[in-house]
Amino acid sequence: MHPNAEIDFRTTQCVNLFIMLVELQPKDVGAGAEGGDTVASKVAEFMGRVADEAQLDQNKPNVEDILSKLSEEDRRPYQNVFIQECDVICVLIKEIVRSLAEIELANKGELTMTEQMETLMGEIFINRVPSTWLKLSFQTTRSLASWLDNIKQRLE
Repeated sequence: MHPNAEIDFRTTQCVNLFIMLVELQPKDVGAGAEGGDTVASKVAEFMGRVADEAQLDQNKPNVEDILSKLSEEDRRPYQNVFIQECDVICVLIKEIVRSLAEIELANKGELTMTEQMETLMGEIFINRVPSTWLKLSFQTTRSLASWLDNIKQRLE
């Protein structure tokens, strides 16, 4: 193998190995045992971060307001792409807020916990961007925390 190809191959192997190790770690360790977190506590911490720190729902771009400020002469390819990105991020924020609200209601006992909710909670626990959100978002290899920071920066 060419040395560069071998470096890429070994790097990919290491990344896959560490992903498997993270997925295999115990998820329901009690808070008192070795300081581990439970899935519910990690999800609640992430929900708090979305609501308080990132404030996704409050910082959502108002596409109609942006469109009203642009005249037909001002709408060029860059402005069109910007408006499309605003639409995409609005749909993404709506899905994030909706799915986290459903999990909160399920934890309170007001909704039945579904397999999709459990999968979402598992992905949040291992700090991976949930696949349902990734379908609506830009492609990334970031961790969930870094991805949320990136969305916050995009909104600013």
